[in-house]
Amino acid sequence: LQYRLVTQQNNNNNDSILFVSSHGSELKASNKKMSPSPPVVARLLLPDDANIAGNVHGGTILKLMEEAGMITATRHMNKNEENCIAALIRFETMAFLKPVFVGEVASCQCNIIFTSNQSMLVEVVVSAEDISKGKVRVTNVGQLWYVPMVPGDDQKKDWSKPPKVAQVPPIEPQGDDAVHKFEKAKADYET
Repeated sequence: LQYRLVTQQNNNNNDSILFVSSHGSELKASNKKMSPSPPVVARLLLPDDANIAGNVHGGTILKLMEEAGMITATRHMNKNEENCIAALIRFETMAFLKPVFVGEVASCQCNIIFTSNQSMLVEVVVSAEDISKGKVRVTNVGQLWYVPMVPGDDQKKDWSKPPKVAQVPPIEPQGDDAVHKFEKAKADYET
């Protein structure tokens, strides 16, 4: 999907960004508190993560996002199911909003915004922090689909056998924004 910038506001040095796709789905990001959960993945970015201009490679950011999403989805599954690992099956959306530079700390915050019987849609928001100045900005927003896998044997312990897909516990979105994202993702999923 292609997204276009609809609004960008700057209130008290907090960017608020809204992107809308041609299908009507939205990506929102803000430098204000992005999630009730703490960062799942945070990493200091070093010269080997970047090109000669000091911009961090997009692939490095994608890897951080995938790891954060996998951790979030796996934690959700392991509330009810032991020995389950969430596997990435697709990037639904991805927006590179601003560059990340060497010396900054990239943090990924995640929320599961939709679940089906056998898959989860995880929204990952990446922020970059200049720790020497204490400034934080949103740099990337993406939505990733994960499928929960369990070992294929009857005791669910042997990963050498082909894995099976597990049942995903449903989520109950809290708050207007979460309900809106859930309903939009549900409509997209069902079409």
